[in-house]
Amino acid sequence: MDRILLCWLISSLTEPVMAHVVDFTTSRDVWCALERIFESSSQAHVQQLKYQLHTVKISATPMSEYIQSVKSIVDNLAAVANPVTDSDLVSTLLSGLSPEYNSFVTSVNTQVDPISSEELIGLMLSQEIHRGRTLPNPESTNLISPAPAVHNASRTSRFFSAPPSSSFRGHG
Repeated sequence: MDRILLCWLISSLTEPVMAHVVDFTTSRDVWCALERIFESSSQAHVQQLKYQLHTVKISATPMSEYIQSVKSIVDNLAAVANPVTDSDLVSTLLSGLSPEYNSFVTSVNTQVDPISSEELIGLMLSQEIHRGRTLPNPESTNLISPAPAVHNASRTSRFFSAPPSSSFRGHG
Protein backbone atom coordinates (compact mmCIF):
# COMPACT_ATOMS: atom_id res chain seq x y z
CA MET A 1 0.00 0.00 0.00
CA ASP A 2 2.80 2.42 0.87
CA ARG A 3 4.43 1.73 -2.48
CA ILE A 4 1.27 2.83 -4.35
CA LEU A 5 1.04 6.00 -2.28
CA LEU A 6 4.76 6.68 -2.82
CA CYS A 7 4.36 6.30 -6.60
CA TRP A 8 1.30 8.55 -6.58
CA LEU A 9 3.09 11.24 -4.55
CA ILE A 10 6.18 11.24 -6.73
CA SER A 11 4.17 11.22 -9.98
CA SER A 12 2.19 14.28 -8.85
CA LEU A 13 5.31 16.39 -8.29
CA THR A 14 6.99 18.74 -10.72
CA GLU A 15 10.54 17.86 -11.75
CA PRO A 16 12.27 20.54 -9.65
CA VAL A 17 10.40 19.38 -6.52
CA MET A 18 10.84 15.71 -7.38
CA ALA A 19 14.60 16.21 -7.33
CA HIS A 20 14.38 16.88 -3.57
CA VAL A 21 12.53 13.63 -2.74
CA VAL A 22 13.68 11.09 -5.33
CA ASP A 23 15.95 9.26 -2.87
CA PHE A 24 13.25 8.64 -0.25
CA THR A 25 11.78 5.13 -0.05
CA THR A 26 8.59 5.63 1.98
CA SER A 27 5.61 7.89 1.44
CA ARG A 28 6.05 9.23 4.97
CA ASP A 29 9.63 10.32 4.25
CA VAL A 30 8.53 12.02 1.00
CA TRP A 31 5.65 13.75 2.77
CA CYS A 32 7.88 15.00 5.62
CA ALA A 33 10.47 16.30 3.15
CA LEU A 34 7.78 18.12 1.16
CA GLU A 35 6.44 19.61 4.37
CA ARG A 36 9.89 20.96 5.31
CA ILE A 37 10.45 22.36 1.80
CA PHE A 38 7.14 24.17 1.56
CA GLU A 39 6.93 25.23 5.19
CA SER A 40 9.97 27.47 4.80
CA SER A 41 8.55 29.12 1.69
CA SER A 42 5.19 29.51 3.42
CA GLN A 43 6.84 31.26 6.36
CA ALA A 44 8.63 33.58 3.96
CA HIS A 45 5.32 34.31 2.25
CA VAL A 46 3.64 35.06 5.58
CA GLN A 47 6.46 37.43 6.53
CA GLN A 48 6.19 39.17 3.16
CA LEU A 49 2.43 39.63 3.61
CA LYS A 50 2.90 40.98 7.15
CA TYR A 51 5.50 43.42 5.87
CA GLN A 52 3.11 44.58 3.14
CA LEU A 53 0.34 45.01 5.71
CA HIS A 54 2.55 47.17 7.95
CA THR A 55 3.84 49.34 5.10
CA VAL A 56 0.74 49.87 2.97
CA LYS A 57 -0.07 53.58 2.57
CA ILE A 58 -2.92 55.45 0.92
CA SER A 59 -0.62 57.70 -1.16
CA ALA A 60 -2.62 59.26 -4.02
CA THR A 61 -5.04 56.37 -4.51
CA PRO A 62 -8.75 56.70 -3.75
CA MET A 63 -9.84 55.56 -0.30
CA SER A 64 -11.75 52.58 -1.72
CA GLU A 65 -8.61 51.30 -3.48
CA TYR A 66 -6.54 51.73 -0.31
CA ILE A 67 -9.12 49.80 1.72
CA GLN A 68 -9.27 47.08 -0.94
CA SER A 69 -5.48 46.67 -0.96
CA VAL A 70 -5.45 46.29 2.84
CA LYS A 71 -8.35 43.82 2.71
CA SER A 72 -6.56 41.81 0.03
CA ILE A 73 -3.47 41.43 2.20
CA VAL A 74 -5.62 40.52 5.22
CA ASP A 75 -7.49 37.92 3.16
CA ASN A 76 -4.20 36.43 1.94
CA LEU A 77 -2.95 36.19 5.52
CA ALA A 78 -6.16 34.45 6.58
CA ALA A 79 -5.77 32.02 3.66
CA VAL A 80 -2.38 30.92 5.01
CA ALA A 81 -3.77 30.41 8.54
CA ASN A 82 -2.48 33.73 9.87
CA PRO A 83 -5.62 35.82 10.46
CA VAL A 84 -5.42 39.48 11.42
CA THR A 85 -7.47 40.59 14.44
CA ASP A 86 -10.08 43.28 13.93
CA SER A 87 -8.24 45.70 16.21
CA ASP A 88 -5.01 45.15 14.22
CA LEU A 89 -6.94 45.80 11.01
CA VAL A 90 -8.26 49.08 12.47
CA SER A 91 -4.73 50.10 13.48
CA THR A 92 -3.36 49.23 10.04
CA LEU A 93 -6.07 51.15 8.22
CA LEU A 94 -5.51 54.24 10.34
CA SER A 95 -1.71 54.14 10.27
CA GLY A 96 -1.66 53.95 6.48
CA LEU A 97 -3.51 57.22 6.04
CA SER A 98 -1.62 60.30 4.92
CA PRO A 99 -1.04 63.33 7.21
CA GLU A 100 -4.01 65.15 5.70
CA TYR A 101 -6.20 62.65 7.60
CA ASN A 102 -4.57 63.35 11.01
CA SER A 103 -7.66 65.02 12.46
CA PHE A 104 -9.80 62.10 11.31
CA VAL A 105 -7.37 59.59 12.86
CA THR A 106 -7.32 61.57 16.11
CA SER A 107 -11.11 61.66 16.29
CA VAL A 108 -11.31 57.89 15.76
CA ASN A 109 -8.54 57.15 18.27
CA THR A 110 -10.12 59.30 21.00
CA GLN A 111 -13.46 57.50 20.94
CA VAL A 112 -14.35 55.86 24.23
CA ASP A 113 -15.58 52.62 22.71
CA PRO A 114 -13.37 50.68 20.33
CA ILE A 115 -14.42 50.92 16.70
CA SER A 116 -14.84 47.88 14.48
CA SER A 117 -13.18 47.64 11.10
CA GLU A 118 -16.59 47.71 9.41
CA GLU A 119 -17.51 50.95 11.17
CA LEU A 120 -14.12 52.45 10.40
CA ILE A 121 -14.34 51.58 6.71
CA GLY A 122 -17.73 53.29 6.53
CA LEU A 123 -16.30 56.38 8.22
CA MET A 124 -13.25 56.37 5.95
CA LEU A 125 -15.40 56.25 2.82
CA SER A 126 -17.61 59.02 4.23
CA GLN A 127 -14.53 61.07 5.06
CA GLU A 128 -13.30 60.75 1.48
CA ILE A 129 -16.68 61.85 0.14
CA HIS A 130 -16.71 64.79 2.56
CA ARG A 131 -13.17 65.78 1.62
CA GLY A 132 -14.08 65.56 -2.05
CA ARG A 133 -16.95 67.99 -1.54
CA THR A 134 -15.00 70.47 0.56
CA LEU A 135 -11.80 70.57 -1.45
CA PRO A 136 -11.76 73.23 -4.17
CA ASN A 137 -12.25 71.97 -7.67
CA PRO A 138 -8.96 72.58 -9.53
CA GLU A 139 -10.89 73.52 -12.68
CA SER A 140 -12.84 76.26 -10.92
CA THR A 141 -10.19 78.60 -9.57
CA ASN A 142 -12.29 81.70 -10.36
CA LEU A 143 -14.56 82.33 -7.37
CA ILE A 144 -16.53 85.15 -9.05
CA SER A 145 -19.11 84.12 -11.59
CA PRO A 146 -18.46 85.67 -15.01
CA ALA A 147 -22.20 85.76 -15.74
CA PRO A 148 -23.83 89.21 -15.61
CA ALA A 149 -26.10 90.07 -12.70
CA VAL A 150 -29.68 89.25 -13.55
CA HIS A 151 -32.89 90.28 -11.76
CA ASN A 152 -34.43 87.48 -9.64
CA ALA A 153 -37.49 87.12 -11.89
CA SER A 154 -35.39 86.58 -14.98
CA ARG A 155 -33.04 84.20 -13.10
CA THR A 156 -35.91 81.73 -12.58
CA SER A 157 -36.97 81.91 -16.20
CA ARG A 158 -33.38 81.37 -17.31
CA PHE A 159 -33.48 77.80 -15.93
CA PHE A 160 -36.75 76.87 -17.60
CA SER A 161 -36.63 78.68 -20.92
CA ALA A 162 -34.27 79.26 -23.80
CA PRO A 163 -30.70 80.44 -23.07
CA PRO A 164 -30.17 84.17 -22.55
CA SER A 165 -30.24 86.31 -25.62
CA SER A 166 -27.09 87.24 -27.42
CA SER A 167 -27.49 90.89 -26.39
CA PHE A 168 -25.26 90.18 -23.34
CA ARG A 169 -22.41 88.75 -25.41
CA GLY A 170 -19.44 90.95 -25.98
CA HIS A 171 -20.13 93.17 -22.98
CA GLY A 172 -17.23 92.65 -20.60
